[in-house]
Amino acid sequence: MPVDWHGPFPADAPAWSADLFGPGDIRPVWERNRLAELPLLAQAARLDPAGGHLARAEALMADWSRANPPFRGPNWACGQEAALRALHLGLALGLLGAARDPPAGARALLALHARRIAATPAYAAAQDNNHPISEAAGLFACGLLLRDTALAGRGAARLAAAVRRLVAPCGAFAQLSTGYHRLLMDVLAVAEWLRRHLDGPPPDPVANTRAAAAAAWLHRLTNPATGATPRLGHQDGSAFADLSLAGSADARPSVERAARLFAGRGAGSADDSGRAWLGLGPAAAWPSLGSPVAPPRGSPSGSPPGLPPGSPLAPPLRSLSESQLEAPLAPPFGPPLGSLPRPPPASPPVIAWASESLLGWQPGRRGGLPAGRPAAVPSRPGRPAAPRPVGRAGQPAAGRWHRGLQPRPGGELVARAARRHGRA
Repeated sequence: MPVDWHGPFPADAPAWSADLFGPGDIRPVWERNRLAELPLLAQAARLDPAGGHLARAEALMADWSRANPPFRGPNWACGQEAALRALHLGLALGLLGAARDPPAGARALLALHARRIAATPAYAAAQDNNHPISEAAGLFACGLLLRDTALAGRGAARLAAAVRRLVAPCGAFAQLSTGYHRLLMDVLAVAEWLRRHLDGPPPDPVANTRAAAAAAWLHRLTNPATGATPRLGHQDGSAFADLSLAGSADARPSVERAARLFAGRGAGSADDSGRAWLGLGPAAAWPSLGSPVAPPRGSPSGSPPGLPPGSPLAPPLRSLSESQLEAPLAPPFGPPLGSLPRPPPASPPVIAWASESLLGWQPGRRGGLPAGRPAAVPSRPGRPAAPRPVGRAGQPAAGRWHRGLQPRPGGELVARAARRHGRA
């Protein structure tokens, strides 16, 4: 059965002008296109080399690439989604022992994702949430995997600056949400693991300390018996780089690998299989950290000032009931819940795509979006190609008061406002 990569969104619309709200909910579409299966298929290939799992991974990537031509459709519209996809691909390559010399198809796809992420840095920075961190981590990972030291350096600098800005010394994240705090930790952990695996530049000491504090912050809020966290802020039910197949309701694997990578300490889940897959060895356990939300001293009722006795914010958050801590159900696009055995000691196979160009598309020489926009929207079977409106100097016409993204030499996109068709 063919994979529906686009849901109700048109697959051939230019990504920079796609309507991401009118046709339906874009979030499950983006979730499906993060390609969370790739690391899982890499794990399966390690456990069962003759099981055809690499062939499934190659078929998945080839189908995705055919269905998502560069910079068209909803799945190229968001830099963060491109970054998360690149991180999943990098993690899969690392698990397969192919990250130091990725096959040509993977390199072509990573280069396209790096161009997409680099196209809208101002938009990412303006979000002041997970976007600037995820996109910087994705750019850093692409640079490491492509052996592009300049690209990796830009990504590392952006990542350090974003962590310094958005993560407080106490570990609190600017985006108040236990779900997105977990995504923060998962993204930073994958980027750090790739940095170590590929001998990347030394980490920024301040950003590294903030990441360790962020892991401790989430550790304090995680139920040690179930992995549940309080439903603080928005929860989207996703789980990124879920090597343990714990699902969105169990944050313990995320806390464990982040604690080991950034603090060199264990977080109470020494038997986590995801930690073993990353080769993170034994570590001394963190001492009891308590809860970041506790009654202040001198409060006669045991509740913070202004809250009534028995307020759910009064006791340590770990002591809340399961009904209060329960996270929302994972979406149907996530991988099945369960557990994986530990990785085998044998050397892993190396992934390779059959063709040198996985995408069947050659990048233009200019940076940003491909040089030379097509004169017509690609046609579907039985339907002629639809002509694109053309403005002055052969450029696509801009609508009144349209704010468009125009390609410029140098690898970046710059925003240009046009009052009328074809006028700068």
